[in-house]
This record gives sequence, C-alpha cells and structure tokens, in this order.
Amino acid sequence: MASDLVAFLHALTDNCINDRECMAPWIIDSDDLATYPDGSAIIATDRQANEL
Repeated sequence: MASDLVAFLHALTDNCINDRECMAPWIIDSDDLATYPDGSAIIATDRQANEL
C-alpha cells in the first residue's frame, strides 16, 4: 500500500523542475516586472533568496 503511494507521488514529479532552462518559460524574474504593472508578479527565488 505504501509503495503504491510512493509510486503515485513519483508520477507527479516532473524532472523539468531541476533544470532552469526547462523551467524558463514559467519563471518570472525582475527583468519581467514591467510586464506586470499591477504588481501581481511573484519572483521565483531559491532558499538563499537568489532569483532563479
């Protein structure tokens, strides 16, 4: 039963998340802020608060 749950969770994991180039179309950085004049953009950062 637990192995089924683990297998299901692995199926939800996308290896693209480990590759910035792969994630680039969905990452907003400070250079993109001008396209969000309402301030709704969320800047992706790592654990050290560095932009991704």
